[in-house]
Amino acid sequence: MSDAGRYAAMEAEIVAALTGLAGVATIGKTLSLEDLVQRDGIRKPAVGIIEGAAEATGEKIGIGSRRIPARVTWEIAVVVQNQRGAVQGRPTLRSILEEVRDRLHCLDSTGTRGSQYRWRSDAPTQVPADDLVAAIATFDVNVIFGS
Repeated sequence: MSDAGRYAAMEAEIVAALTGLAGVATIGKTLSLEDLVQRDGIRKPAVGIIEGAAEATGEKIGIGSRRIPARVTWEIAVVVQNQRGAVQGRPTLRSILEEVRDRLHCLDSTGTRGSQYRWRSDAPTQVPADDLVAAIATFDVNVIFGS
């Protein structure tokens, strides 16, 4: 499988795992949290999958091998509409983040045999609109490029 194919497979398995999240109106790919917030006509709560960075893990496979062990980071952005006041959406946001973590943490990845998504963090973040609250959950998955 090509490296581009690995990314496409990982993205598809994330979308499949998150489809049907309770109370979520929109799930899909996005370039960034800002892109998700500013997209016209998007229904809230919304979940966006952001392709993250890849970095070498430093593990050695063999002398002269073109295979590269790497860690790919995926971010899951969650945006919730505040119904009343500045913090009323936080319980809904926290509930969606918990379900995202439950569905993705330890999910087997088809990108590389034996690899799984591992939850790393989730953090609230500022958004330009006063009537929205948002957070980003971060997951890592180990892959082997060039194989």
